[in-house]
Amino acid sequence: MRLPSKPHLTVANLRADEGYAEMGTRFKASHIRLLVRWLARETQIFADANQNDCVVNVLAACAYNLQRACELVEHGSPLLFSEEDSVEASSCIRAHLKAFWWLAYYFFQRRELLFKLRCKSHYLFHTADDIERYRINPAVMHCFGEESFLGKVKSILVSCHGATCTHSFFMRYLLAVSVSLKELKEKENQFE
Repeated sequence: MRLPSKPHLTVANLRADEGYAEMGTRFKASHIRLLVRWLARETQIFADANQNDCVVNVLAACAYNLQRACELVEHGSPLLFSEEDSVEASSCIRAHLKAFWWLAYYFFQRRELLFKLRCKSHYLFHTADDIERYRINPAVMHCFGEESFLGKVKSILVSCHGATCTHSFFMRYLLAVSVSLKELKEKENQFE
């Protein structure tokens, strides 16, 4: 598995001079997903080689659970999880957060600021509870770059003729929305 070459990870975009290494907003979701998958694999290999090192094993568990939760959200049912997937996704999120908190506490005691806790981590516990309780895939509520409204508008407009652009755009957009709604209705009927 190869890591994406652009944009490069540098001191400037990791903001290492501020005390905490943190990703900038220039990274695409596909880069982050690939990075998480790579990190989970590499930390697992390193943890297998260093089984007596508690910190390495907690880091491997943290990375694996994040990667598995992302995998379930990305490749699971687009609307509702099965009961098993919802339980697994929520437990992976909780395990990731607990491992991350343990690492933050461990390194904070040593005055090494490697894992910064944010309010988002508390919110993710509520997300884990909601996934388990309601079985709704969180991917329903967030937006990837390829799903953005402007991206859809552009892809439709590029295929329209200049003379009938406005009319063709609205007709094609309404057709795309109706197809999406029809597919969603069919998927909802599968769960009944």
